[in-house]
Amino acid sequence: ADVDCSRVWLAQALIGQALADNADDAEAAKLDEAEQLLQAANDSQKSNLGAEHPDTLYSQRELAFLQLNKGHFARAEAEFTVVHDVMTIKLGVDHPNTRVAAMGLALAMLRLGKFDEAKPIIIRVSELNRAHLLRQHPDLELPTSDDLGAWEECSDEFQYTFGLSHRATQWAR
Repeated sequence: ADVDCSRVWLAQALIGQALADNADDAEAAKLDEAEQLLQAANDSQKSNLGAEHPDTLYSQRELAFLQLNKGHFARAEAEFTVVHDVMTIKLGVDHPNTRVAAMGLALAMLRLGKFDEAKPIIIRVSELNRAHLLRQHPDLELPTSDDLGAWEECSDEFQYTFGLSHRATQWAR
């Protein structure tokens, strides 16, 4: 399990480096290496933990995000669909990992031009994120509309207050 977690973390680091690089060849090589690591971790987890174990689903979700970053939108959509459906059953619709998988699914759908299918997912996840933020931080003042400018200000305020990596900042974005 430790080896598989290390593979996933290393793959995430490679993906981050690849996306920060400007050289196409270096980016492609890092993404390919990350894909190999994630695939090895996911295969091992499926074998040792089972296909529906949260760790297995997490690495499979990371594989789907990798496919999204590589521009393989149909493959990403298929992976996100599987992960989201199983996470919804196993972890619940409002679990953070399920919500992240749903957003990945919506992003893949948007890239494929499936705007009408993506919209209800985005709305549902946004509502779940909002409810979660208000449960965790009842004193937060969140915009009540779909005004992107208001949400951008909110995100900036959270970034200043909590930091860029804080969940409140990420979900407001």
